[in-house]
Amino acid sequence: MRGPDPSSILTRPARPDDAALLSEIGATTFAETFEAANTPEDFAAYMAAAFSEDIQRAELESRDTTVFFAERDGDVVGYVMLRERTPPASLALEDALEIARLYARRRGFPHIVHSSKRFAGPTGLEEYVGYGVGMALTIHMEDKALIFRAAHYFLQLGRWRLRLPSWASPGALAVTHAELGDGRFLFKLDIVHPRLGRLICQTAAFEEAQP
Repeated sequence: MRGPDPSSILTRPARPDDAALLSEIGATTFAETFEAANTPEDFAAYMAAAFSEDIQRAELESRDTTVFFAERDGDVVGYVMLRERTPPASLALEDALEIARLYARRRGFPHIVHSSKRFAGPTGLEEYVGYGVGMALTIHMEDKALIFRAAHYFLQLGRWRLRLPSWASPGALAVTHAELGDGRFLFKLDIVHPRLGRLICQTAAFEEAQP
């Protein structure tokens, strides 16, 4: 069964008078994600301290914080909270935004990530992204980081497999995973086109969320 059309989702920036809405969706989506993994007492104490309307209003009034709501048919189905922060030295960046929260209601987004790795192809490892499109990957260890690089891209339709020429590909792709310490790790996605230059450079530091 097909879900709602994801193209119907619109985004808008949140305002201080959205504090009650942010409090509601923040508490609801956090509960959907973490409530089952905590005791009722601990969870209730955290929710009371973290998602009050006054706290959310202070977040929305902060010059360093920006919140965007995702809406479908006028209903808020998710949100992202961004904070301006000085990036850690390990990221070697002059400017960065921290994704402080990124949540969606369970009923809100029908999106499915169709990317999956499989042990196949001439390099022994492939990333399949759906609709017959994939890439052959090579694995490298550099400066204690694990790096996946695209050796080539391909289109597969049934038993037929076509290796895409370089001019028809998005460019050189590299995905880096590196340990940053203190339970944190770096993810970096870099795609550089031979003619158009860098198309994507996404860098993020992740850590396990603690309710």
